[in-house]
Amino acid sequence: MHATRAGTDREQWSTPATYPIALALLLLLRDSVEKTTDWHTVIDFAAGLLKKFRNEREI
Repeated sequence: MHATRAGTDREQWSTPATYPIALALLLLLRDSVEKTTDWHTVIDFAAGLLKKFRNEREI
C-alpha cells in the first residue's frame, strides 16, 4: 500500500486530474488494501477529490 499511496500525492501532479484518472487511482488504492487501516487512505483520497468527481456513482 505504501508504494501505491505515494503515487496519489496531489503535490506531485503536474496536470489537472481528470475523472478517469481519479477513478483509476481510487480503484488502485482500493485493490491495494492489505489491512484495515489502509482503508483510511482510500477514504481520505475519495474525500479529497473534486466535488464533481465525488458525486459520480462509481466513487
